[in-house]
Amino acid sequence: MNVERASRNSPVKISVVKTIASERKGIEELKQKILEKLASVTSEKKYLLLAEKAYQLIQNKRMKDVSKSLLKEEITNNYSYHFNLYQFIESFIKRRSD
Repeated sequence: MNVERASRNSPVKISVVKTIASERKGIEELKQKILEKLASVTSEKKYLLLAEKAYQLIQNKRMKDVSKSLLKEEITNNYSYHFNLYQFIESFIKRRSD
């Protein structure tokens, strides 16, 4: 199958670089395309990892005064047949912010 034809339907842009290794034609252009692709992938992954770390730091900061034992105790004290976890969480958050 022709690589150019196959890459037309791909969401990722695939560069096709014509080379003739025995004549050393296109080698420099191929090298440049590879380096460009590596740079963009590296940057994208770097941004994704930084976003993930930022999310974790925000999560830790917001949860610093909440412990599982405290939640268990609060749930135990407030549990009934009609217990609703989502309402409990809303109430819990509201009490902590006051």
